[in-house]
Amino acid sequence: MPATFFLAADPRALDLAFLRAMLAPPTPDARICYIGAAHDDDARWAKQQRAKLEAALGLPSDAPKLSDRGLDVAAARRAIAGAALLFLDGGDTVGLVEHARARGLDDAFAAAAQGGAVIAGISAGSCAVAPFTIGYDDDEQPLVAPCLALGVAEPLDVHSEDDDWAEMRALLECVAGRRDLAQAGIVIPTGAALVVDARGRHSSRGKRPCERRSLRADGTWQVAPIG
Repeated sequence: MPATFFLAADPRALDLAFLRAMLAPPTPDARICYIGAAHDDDARWAKQQRAKLEAALGLPSDAPKLSDRGLDVAAARRAIAGAALLFLDGGDTVGLVEHARARGLDDAFAAAAQGGAVIAGISAGSCAVAPFTIGYDDDEQPLVAPCLALGVAEPLDVHSEDDDWAEMRALLECVAGRRDLAQAGIVIPTGAALVVDARGRHSSRGKRPCERRSLRADGTWQVAPIG
């Protein structure tokens, strides 16, 4: 059974009541797996976020610290793969992915997605579920950076409407003409969230819709709102 996704641009867009409805009815042993690797597992922030999730969703949580070289990888794999809700917090998308791969946990994230988990993210955590994102080399030149590829087919960008989605533009310019990579991306404005159901149908939540964007030959945006 494919995963379902609730991908918020920022913390204000995290609709916990809607997320709880996505989980209903939870099994007796259902658990949250909170991933804070995008912010290098900041203990204070993670504690606050976990408390909010547990109170709102009525479920206990695990929080494997993927940035910790001493991580119990076997326990982390069980927590991630078996989660009813896999929650990816914000920070640095590339950092999250690098921590996951450094611990050899790609397969655990894939197992959660293939097992029908609800996968939620905020900001960088949302972007990490895609097949790729933008990264930068040592000279600050943009490049294509792999992500976790959990079931959303296109790259994502979040809360960057004020610069007209400059990073999504740079990313699409990087992949232009490559048949192996999506030529469009989805942008999630501030205060909005993208929902993807188990059939792959996309919808928006919030006052402003998410949009699928691609670049025309003249460099202007082609925009299709996601209702």
